[in-house]
Amino acid sequence: GGSAPELATSFMGTFVSKSDVGFGTIVGSAVFNILFVIGACAWFSSVELELTWWPLFRDTVFYCVALGVLSALFFDKKIQNYEAAIMFALYFLYVFIMSKNEAIEKWVKTMLLRCGYKEGQVHPVDGKEGDAEEGGLDVDVSKPALDDKKDVGRST
Repeated sequence: GGSAPELATSFMGTFVSKSDVGFGTIVGSAVFNILFVIGACAWFSSVELELTWWPLFRDTVFYCVALGVLSALFFDKKIQNYEAAIMFALYFLYVFIMSKNEAIEKWVKTMLLRCGYKEGQVHPVDGKEGDAEEGGLDVDVSKPALDDKKDVGRST
């Protein structure tokens, strides 16, 4: 998919030309994949793409964790074999997470509902109600989200 060119470039730079494939190259390529690939797909799509918050949240959290680990491993400006194995293990953890994606998404949404996201809340950006079947939190906009007697920002 979208990471195959990055993998090929890193492989050629490391093993064929013996050049320094730096942290910036790796991170920059990933950012390009995130921004350009998604933007190009949306631009050339014949229908309006509807994206939910879950895939962006899931991948952003994992990306931040992976960058944190990579930064820690790159601290001495060398990647040892065991450190490469750690990064491979993170990749396989991501594959495992993706294999359990629906169950994890359901669990996260259940936890959000338990933490105070209640039916009746409207999406804070566009004011549209969510749809549980489309991946959003199920809401009922017929009830007011705020009560005048309570603090602003707290739902009823």
